[in-house]
Amino acid sequence: MTTVTRLGIADGDLGIAQTCATMADIIRKSVAQPIVRQQVSQIIQGIASSDWYSQAYAVRDWIAQHIAFMRDPAGVELLHTPEWLLRTIASQGSAQVDCDDVAILAGALMGAIGWSVSLITVAFLDNGAYSHVYCSASAPSASFIDREGQQVWIEFDTTRPMQELPVNLISRSKVYPVL
Repeated sequence: MTTVTRLGIADGDLGIAQTCATMADIIRKSVAQPIVRQQVSQIIQGIASSDWYSQAYAVRDWIAQHIAFMRDPAGVELLHTPEWLLRTIASQGSAQVDCDDVAILAGALMGAIGWSVSLITVAFLDNGAYSHVYCSASAPSASFIDREGQQVWIEFDTTRPMQELPVNLISRSKVYPVL
């Protein structure tokens, strides 16, 4: 049986912060769940434990292959747990959800193998309101840095067309650290 809890959230940036806090809580509670650990283990099976990029892109590709974008009902913000998503994928072959659900799933899968996870919200130039969220993750290794010595973060945004944000149309963004 699926349980739905309706929560009231504020409008504007405060509501986005509340939603991201709820998403972060779902991710933190899911990283040790057996179904999450089993799925990510299956996804990265055969990839060397030190091959951070291949692990990340295997998870990202798996999500892209098993998730189709579908908007939430008007006026409702649905947040699906990774457990629900993985069971739906196992029984139906895919799940249809929106960007926040993909961010939650990616965060749980990457967090389950020890990666640092953040949620990033973005607003576009059309109205400046935050309207998109995605997960970004970084490997648990001091060697996962770029040429400038900065920690490398990999985006898990599979709901945008062509899997790339139109960076020239972003008016602002905010990072919410999770793990």
